[in-house]
Amino acid sequence: MFQQQQAFLQLQAQHLQAMQANNRPRQRAAELHKVKLPTVWTSGIRSWFQLAESQFHTFAVDHPQQQFDLTVAALTDNADACEGGR
Repeated sequence: MFQQQQAFLQLQAQHLQAMQANNRPRQRAAELHKVKLPTVWTSGIRSWFQLAESQFHTFAVDHPQQQFDLTVAALTDNADACEGGR
């Protein structure tokens, strides 16, 4: 579970850094409506993040805020399991 926490915290840290740097999306328009993220796999969080990153790359979702929003939308009630059941 520690690795799952680290993966989520790393994504969150990258999001905050990008927001502070005031990053802008690339010229190619993101195809957000085509991104299909399953609900978070708490038992395989590393694989889930690899899938999410692949979807972001495929559909040009490179703005950290958009990535963060899509990730949060994929959370479920049992996502707390990634945090050790707090």
